[in-house]
Amino acid sequence: MAEVVRTAPAEFIEAGAKTYLDDLTKAIGGFKTTDLSTIMGPQFVAGPGALTTQAEGLASGLGSFEPFLNKAQGLTGPTAYQAYMSPYQQDVIDATMADFDQQAAKGLPALSAQAIGAGAFGGGREGVQRAEYQSASDRNRASLLAQLRQQGFGQAQNLAQADFGRNLTLAQQSPALLGQQISALTGLGAQQGARAQQGLTA
Repeated sequence: MAEVVRTAPAEFIEAGAKTYLDDLTKAIGGFKTTDLSTIMGPQFVAGPGALTTQAEGLASGLGSFEPFLNKAQGLTGPTAYQAYMSPYQQDVIDATMADFDQQAAKGLPALSAQAIGAGAFGGGREGVQRAEYQSASDRNRASLLAQLRQQGFGQAQNLAQADFGRNLTLAQQSPALLGQQISALTGLGAQQGARAQQGLTA
């Protein structure tokens, strides 16, 4: 069986260590009830700076795309163009058609004069000519009216489509731009916080 040999430190070291440990135990005993927050509390940890707070405040705006997206959704469907119709469209149509009717009416006396010259005034041939003239005039009138309405519809549809595109672009760009701003403020806030923490640590 092996013999265990224990080597003790010198007596003056052992006595000094015992005195130190007694003093340390007494000090810790009183320290147990000490409020450590006054020594190691939050006042020594840098809180969020103004830039970080500003970035956090902007985060709620990341949904800023919604109004643009909602407006773009309202610009779809078969009646989307109606809001972009010119309020003067009907006035233009009425004035144009009144002028057309006036010009068409001027052609009737010429037909009568032609029939009188041919010696067929009031006859069946004059009636046929008047009916053909009126039929052609009505076709031209309907074609002109359709053209005016189609032109107004086309302009309104183009305006609605352009507004749809604008709102869709804004819906896409708005959160991206705000995200860039938040990212920049967060980066600057982190730098500001690091400097503040260095000051507290020092």
